[in-house]
Amino acid sequence: MAENSTVETTTEPVAAKPSKGFMKSFFDFFGGRALRLNNDLGAMGIFFFRSFFMIFRIKQIPEIIAQVYFIGAKSAQIVLLVGFFTGMVLGLQLYFVLVKFGSVGVLGTAIALTLIREMGPVLAAIMITARAGSAMTAEIGIQRISEQIDALSTMRIDPLGYLVSPRIAAAIISFPILTTFFDLIGIIGAWFSGCVLLGVNSAPIFTGSWPAPGWTTSWAATTSPSCSACWWSPSAAFRAFTPICARTALAPKVSACPPPRRL
Repeated sequence: MAENSTVETTTEPVAAKPSKGFMKSFFDFFGGRALRLNNDLGAMGIFFFRSFFMIFRIKQIPEIIAQVYFIGAKSAQIVLLVGFFTGMVLGLQLYFVLVKFGSVGVLGTAIALTLIREMGPVLAAIMITARAGSAMTAEIGIQRISEQIDALSTMRIDPLGYLVSPRIAAAIISFPILTTFFDLIGIIGAWFSGCVLLGVNSAPIFTGSWPAPGWTTSWAATTSPSCSACWWSPSAAFRAFTPICARTALAPKVSACPPPRRL
């Protein structure tokens, strides 16, 4: 006959977790985000330098040409369209400001300096990023999801040199060219709004536009798009290329079979 065993239950008070102070919560919140940003910037820098040094290979030339067509030639229409209307609006606004002071003769100089120094590189980079950057990220992201990048690594093909390096080289080549086209078409748009619509003499616009920027401004307007391309193209590819950012794609797929019935 089994002996009856009694279990004594004791209730002990559970110690409450100490609440974090305001300063500790503040530094935990912003410190964690600062560390993550630091890690992302370091990983992106390593990603860029590894991809950049793989550009200088002869076998990259055909792929670079194809990416120049994709990033540069296919983005030319939107860049020229935005540049023309930007120049029209700029010429219209500057005319009504300068005519109050009798300084319509410097309209071409003001337009050239504004477009070449400031608005041209910024707006051209935004247009190229909006059109080609999103397409680049989507393309590389689909390749990550479908495990094509893992297949390249299996075949001993460096994915950075095969996928990212030609795009960086094409962006560095295309950005200054498209920025130059943006500046030229912007000056033509300013001439259209100033001379055709408002009746300004054409001579101040064209004679003041070409010598106004100078060598220093022209050099800065050429190199700044290349620098923005060095930042834009790796960042667009990095978010889709790295497995950390594609962790949802690496999650196990849900089975399409229905769950078994319970008996």
